[in-house]
Amino acid sequence: MNRADTFHGNEVLDPRLLECYRHATPGAKLAVVGRLNETLITLKEAALRAAHPDLPVEKRRELLRRWWLGASD
Repeated sequence: MNRADTFHGNEVLDPRLLECYRHATPGAKLAVVGRLNETLITLKEAALRAAHPDLPVEKRRELLRRWWLGASD
């Protein structure tokens, strides 16, 4: 990826994908956000489990909630 493929350090969307997003209904966009959130939470939970394998489930969920509400790593 070269500098022309980024905008403020983020990848520029493929124009075809951008067109799909523009034509999507609000409900479809919300569904995508919901799936992305589920994926993000699942990945963060796996990272916590790998970093702290002996941590009780409830403590891990507490850390996950704190991370999600604080939106920091």
